[in-house]
Formats: sequence, structure tokens, C-alpha cells
Amino acid sequence: MFEGMLISLLLFGVVAGFIVTQYYYKNKINQKEIILMDQIVLSKEKDKQIVEYENQLNTLNEGSSKIKNENNISKNTIEKLGIKLSEMEENTKKLEARIRVMRDDFTIIDGIGKKVSSILISSKIDTFQKLASIDQSTLKKIIEDVDPRILRLTDITTWYEQARLAADNNWEELSALKLKIKDRKKTK
Repeated sequence: MFEGMLISLLLFGVVAGFIVTQYYYKNKINQKEIILMDQIVLSKEKDKQIVEYENQLNTLNEGSSKIKNENNISKNTIEKLGIKLSEMEENTKKLEARIRVMRDDFTIIDGIGKKVSSILISSKIDTFQKLASIDQSTLKKIIEDVDPRILRLTDITTWYEQARLAADNNWEELSALKLKIKDRKKTK
């Protein structure tokens, strides 16, 4: 009789543990879906900002062209315009840099957080295009040299395809791929 109660109690503990574990993982998956959707919204907002900056950049470039084409101006005016042109070119460079930074945020790639992103950038892999074109063994070595534990926590084999889609501004396909990757992780 005592053994039966002990077995029942043990089975109850196993079932309760299983239910708690399932609840925990379901909440984790829902949290990751929310994070992914937030990242998609942020990405779309960044795309809007990029278009805005590109329009400003075009305006600056048009202004720069007008300044360069004015030949019949006095030397003082030319010097002033040269200074203004320099300022505009500097602003153009700043805008171009901001656009590059906004487009190449590696943390939107599944498996890349801020730490891995900083490792890649410090290794001169600072664009999606560069990440998409780097050899996996080289990428693995770069990460291993900094912190080999990272490779146990992430799958770098999916980064190439994700980076290629991001470089092509194909955000919808990237989101779909990230969902597939998440589904594969669930089934493992």
C-alpha cells in the first residue's frame, strides 16, 4: 500500500513537472515571437527613416550640384559657397553613415546579439553584404578566438542566408526564414 502511494506521488510529480516545463517553454516561445514582431516593426520604422534620410541626401546632393554649377560668382561668394559645400558634404557623409548603421543592424539576424554583433564589427565585418560573403570556417574562427562558448549557443550556419536577405532589403523573406529557424529549434 505504501509503495502504491509512493508510485502515485512520484507519477504526480513527473506529470506536474512536465506541465510546468511545457508552460515555461510556451511562454518563452510567445516572448520570442513578440520580440521578433517588435524587431520587424523597428525594421520597418528604420526603413521609413532611411527613405527620409535618402530624400534629405538627394536634396543635399541637388544643392551641392547647384553650387558647383554656378560659375559667375565673385571670389568671396565662391569661398562662402565652398564652405557651405564642405558642410553639406560632411552632412551627406553623416547621413550615409547613419543609413549604413541603420541597415546593417546584425541583431535582427537570429542568433546574433549585441556581443556577437560587436565581435563581427570589430573584425571588419560591418555590413550584411560582408557577413553574407564570408566563409563559415573563417566566421567560426573569428568567434572562437573571442569566446568559444558562443558557438555552443548559436547556429552560425543560418547567418549567411539571413544576411543575404537583409543585404537585399528583403525583410519579409527574412522574417519568414527566422520563423522557420525558430520552428526547427522547437523540434530539436
